[in-house]
Amino acid sequence: YQRRVRDPHPHCTSMTSPYSCGTSDFVLQQLVRYGYNLVSTRQDIEQMDLRLNPRKEFALVFSVAPPLLDLAVSNGIFPMSIDFGNDIHIGTFKLHKQRCVLRPSQLIVGRSARRHSRHFEFTCNTAYDQVIDGCVKQHGRNWLFEPLERALKTMFHSQKRDEEIKQMKEQGEEDVGKLNGNGYKMRLHSIEIWHNGQLVAGELGYSIGSIYTSQTGFRTIDNSGTAQLLALGRFLKQRGCTLWDLGMAMDYKMDLGAGKMSRAKWQKTARAAAKSGQLLLLDQLESVNAREVIDTGTKLIEKEEEERKQVDEAVEHVAKKANME
Repeated sequence: YQRRVRDPHPHCTSMTSPYSCGTSDFVLQQLVRYGYNLVSTRQDIEQMDLRLNPRKEFALVFSVAPPLLDLAVSNGIFPMSIDFGNDIHIGTFKLHKQRCVLRPSQLIVGRSARRHSRHFEFTCNTAYDQVIDGCVKQHGRNWLFEPLERALKTMFHSQKRDEEIKQMKEQGEEDVGKLNGNGYKMRLHSIEIWHNGQLVAGELGYSIGSIYTSQTGFRTIDNSGTAQLLALGRFLKQRGCTLWDLGMAMDYKMDLGAGKMSRAKWQKTARAAAKSGQLLLLDQLESVNAREVIDTGTKLIEKEEEERKQVDEAVEHVAKKANME
């Protein structure tokens, strides 16, 4: 334990920071004795896959300050907390043994779900704080404890809007941190579903490069959660997302067309995305009907499939002609 806290990252030590997990040394020592690793340095985060107990997926943290979250996500690590009961929440970084992922073009959209989606409106990045409130109301603090909530809100409200980023790119800016506006590679998002002007479902997520990760969500009326998932999947396709990270594997995610990715492959993929110099721009500030979002994405997928088919046929034709000659 003493070795783990030597030479700590500066954001890990201040117990007065609004992002401090507020966990006593005694509690941490007890958890370390039970086999949990303690993350306190940059090297700890970058080598978490090597240092983590093979039977575990969680490491303990002193703080969830924005720079630490950005570094963790850039290494394929999921920031959260664990509820140990008695109102004790411990900050943790999770490195899944397997990650549930889906390429947006492979999302399965059922007819009934598509039909029900017409009753809802879709926006993105217009009500971040409201979505957090909805998630906490439905699930409790669970993994979204207060220090993490503060960090996520800080990062979201300090990042630039899409239009400003596009203008900076046109002027030649390439640095991801400067484009994002807060120095981070990680970009925060909220997905919102509306019905009669009321927020009825939503999701928190983040992106790194062209990868989007779903964190948590909520719904208040029937079919709103499904509409949110399907509209989001097709929306991600339209905006250039190459991989949708759904976190822990669950049956309903597999039914959507998702598959499992090993820890090693996931980290390699996430690290490559962090170095890509890309930002996923997802602002949708004006509401659009959720079924329209779904149908627009479906048409794009069908168009791409048709173009690939034409290319394959052309290549096959050339090959046959060359063999005949």
